[in-house]
Amino acid sequence: MAEFDQSKAYAEQEEVFFDDGRELELLHFVYGKPDIEEIRGNPQKVLAAIDEFARTKKYLMNVGEDKGKIVTELISEVKPETMVELGGYIGYSCVLYADAVRKAGGKRYFSLERDPVFGAVISSLVDLAGLGDFVKVIIGSSAVSIKRLHTEGTLKHIDMMFLDHYKPAYKTDLKLCEELKLVTPGTVLAADNVIKPGNPPYLEYVRSSVAEKRKAAEESSDESNPDARFADRTAKQYANRQTEEKLQQSRGNPNLIYESKLVNSYEPSGTMLTAESSRFAHALQNVKLIVLSFFFLPLDTFILFFSYAVRILVAFPATSHRARVRSTYTRYFEPRTVLVTGVGMTKGLVLARLFFIAGHNVIGADFEPPFLPITCGHVSRSIKAFHRLAKPDGTREGSSRYCQSILDIVRKEKVDLWVSCSGVASAVEDGQAKEMVELLTKCKAVQYNVATTQKLHEKHSFTEYTKSLGLTVPETHTITSKTAALRVLEDVRPSGKKFIMKFIGTDDSVRGDMTLLPFDSVSATKAHISRLQISESRPWILQQFIDGPEYCTHALVVRGEVKAFTACPSAELLMHYEALSPDSSLSRSMLRFTQEYAASDPENFTGHLSFDF
Repeated sequence: MAEFDQSKAYAEQEEVFFDDGRELELLHFVYGKPDIEEIRGNPQKVLAAIDEFARTKKYLMNVGEDKGKIVTELISEVKPETMVELGGYIGYSCVLYADAVRKAGGKRYFSLERDPVFGAVISSLVDLAGLGDFVKVIIGSSAVSIKRLHTEGTLKHIDMMFLDHYKPAYKTDLKLCEELKLVTPGTVLAADNVIKPGNPPYLEYVRSSVAEKRKAAEESSDESNPDARFADRTAKQYANRQTEEKLQQSRGNPNLIYESKLVNSYEPSGTMLTAESSRFAHALQNVKLIVLSFFFLPLDTFILFFSYAVRILVAFPATSHRARVRSTYTRYFEPRTVLVTGVGMTKGLVLARLFFIAGHNVIGADFEPPFLPITCGHVSRSIKAFHRLAKPDGTREGSSRYCQSILDIVRKEKVDLWVSCSGVASAVEDGQAKEMVELLTKCKAVQYNVATTQKLHEKHSFTEYTKSLGLTVPETHTITSKTAALRVLEDVRPSGKKFIMKFIGTDDSVRGDMTLLPFDSVSATKAHISRLQISESRPWILQQFIDGPEYCTHALVVRGEVKAFTACPSAELLMHYEALSPDSSLSRSMLRFTQEYAASDPENFTGHLSFDF
């Protein structure tokens, strides 16, 4: 798949992002365009006009080009005679998919939308696109509309269905369609938003076995209310129009088996992709590391064999403790299978050892070249099995491979708990993997979700969010051009402040550049800035340099509460740290900062939280 085109990103999604009048504003915008006559009868130009509004005016919760293409390709493959969409909003998906169904030789497209205002917008844009005789827009509750269309004989079978409506109704509406024999073997389903905001009931249902669904049908549990796992914002999305949500009770057809596939994609707002690092810089760095490794090879070999001899001859208390724990099983302890990623680093390996000593079965994983077991976690006796991870490469395909490799390990090893200790190169991907793992398996992850990870990982968003909490941050400017960088630096020159240019993404070739700016001469400053790759698609931040000793902190946060915390002076080599006294005023101050940060979003703060001060 092609990478997301950032120039096509929708406007930022606000706190209130629909049902505030923007839908009617869209109609005025589209019909007010000077080329309206060229737009008439052309579905692609109607979609382009909607996209233009969402990019330049206000965000619209459309499926967008990226996800839309996935479904239109599926339509071309399936060639459905009848397609139904549940949830039409302003008609973007309706125009896009109906056009694709018609081109594929289909006969009818139904768009079911509960809100009459949204339904009117859909009808208007469908007519403008020249699809009025092919599309039937149905206003009202999805369950009621499905039953009525079936009773009337208007809808006899669904060849393909797109679910993008009220999230708690995905499962119940599907079961209704099964019971009415509208959905039968051969029907293809495409469900949006099963990752964000997520839809555990739907995914569990389509992935359940016949036996599991039969058992659930016999138990006949009450499904008239939204599942408690949905966030209030999702469950009460339409509370301003309907005070109480009641879902359709249906037995479904438990004998149906679904072949399920999860497809990752971008929201129309998009995500920022990091640029590739300098290949030459990496090659030079690798050569230096190889030379250094050969220099220390004799010493490393001696230490290796000495350690192996000690391991054989000396009984370690930790191993004895594990054996004692495992032999004294009580109802308070049950050995679990724990996956620790990042066991090539000290912190990951230490965690693996602690879980091992506590009596658990530890699975390790990290990036490692094929057929070259060089990761320290690979040979640790604390680890029951080691797996290589697919390394992200800055592309969507690379991210998908990484997330899938995590999911495969969790399934193969039947992991109960995943603790992520991976590096910054896979920070956002770990958030994506967490959401996949917890949606598709019973495993729990000590890792932040995608939104929280991006908020902490991306320098500009982290700084802005920290500032919004009332916490102190250095003076920071977002820079998208060399001209802007020079202008800011000249403005601050009289103050005597010094700044550091930092790339917003992850690029090891510039990560270590701590040059203090501005230089004494304007020409020297210009020369330095001219060497940097700065643009709208590759933004930087200019952050004030605060002189003084540096400290780093590490904390374990569970649902917004700091469970463990340590602070220590920063070290040049990331291998040895000496902790500050927890009673010192400096350590307590950094702990308070961490506690305030974690408490700001308790629902989404479970994971490792580290700050540099």
